[in-house]
Amino acid sequence: MSVTSIPEDGVSDAPPATSLLRSWLAVLSVAVGAFAFVTSEFLPVGLLTRIAADLGV
Repeated sequence: MSVTSIPEDGVSDAPPATSLLRSWLAVLSVAVGAFAFVTSEFLPVGLLTRIAADLGV
């Protein structure tokens, strides 16, 4: 745990709240994109046996 102290000039060195929000939104968007990419790539592979059975192959 860390202690954040405010310098004598009254300006905090902590990032603004909007910066933290934008950072987490970026992380969330990368996570959703990675999930969508991996799902779209591996879902057809998992369904190949069912697709083949429906096509009579």
